[in-house]
Amino acid sequence: MRQIFGFCFLIWNLFGTVSASELWQVEFRTDDDQPASSVAGRILVEAQDGGLLVQTPTAEIVTVPGENLVAKQSVGEFQTATAEELGKTMLAELGVGFRVHNTEHYVIASDAKSDYTEDVGKLFERLH
Repeated sequence: MRQIFGFCFLIWNLFGTVSASELWQVEFRTDDDQPASSVAGRILVEAQDGGLLVQTPTAEIVTVPGENLVAKQSVGEFQTATAEELGKTMLAELGVGFRVHNTEHYVIASDAKSDYTEDVGKLFERLH
């Protein structure tokens, strides 16, 4: 009888980190009756209507429509997250059962067997 194995990977490419730029603290509302949310990152795009595309240090992209923008303030220099920080963030989002495997250019979070995850990491490095 054939067995089907379920597994999940979340992979971050560490290659090609960006040059330094400003770090912005952006406050925005997602709903009128909710308190403002905030995100820290570099502004990738600023639209004519005031909308923003913000990249966090862990490479998450956040869209802030112009009508939802409350405030933005420069708070320093943007730095991309380290492999260790990315791994911790990934594990916090994915939860129990996942492990992190680092290669030279990638951070891989997986719930597959460690041998398989290592093989996938080697494959990605060869493809790189």
